[in-house]
Amino acid sequence: MYAGGPTARHQLLLGRLCFEVELYLRAHPGSGQVFLSPLDVIFSKWDIVEPDLLFIAAGQEDILTEKNVQGAPALVVRVFRRQADGSLAAIAELARETVLTTPLLPGLEIRLNALFA
Repeated sequence: MYAGGPTARHQLLLGRLCFEVELYLRAHPGSGQVFLSPLDVIFSKWDIVEPDLLFIAAGQEDILTEKNVQGAPALVVRVFRRQADGSLAAIAELARETVLTTPLLPGLEIRLNALFA
């Protein structure tokens, strides 16, 4: 059975997340670049992934080509949706009260409740 592409909700959340990261990057020029799927990340000829969002930090520009990313980005994000049977293949589930941070982008704070509003 065809599971279909991303849902409108998935795309909305991803767009909001990208927007928050982009705002940070505009306030901190030279920190890196953020990209949305579809953009392949190639680790080897057998290992190719397409994260929903990826961040290439300053100093990693050499992994970015016109067609894809050749190597590991500094940060990748994959947004999962719960399946009809309730299953979810996720590394972690976060509460809506969670504030996302990363040492890659000092000072960036993304409140999940704002993404899900």
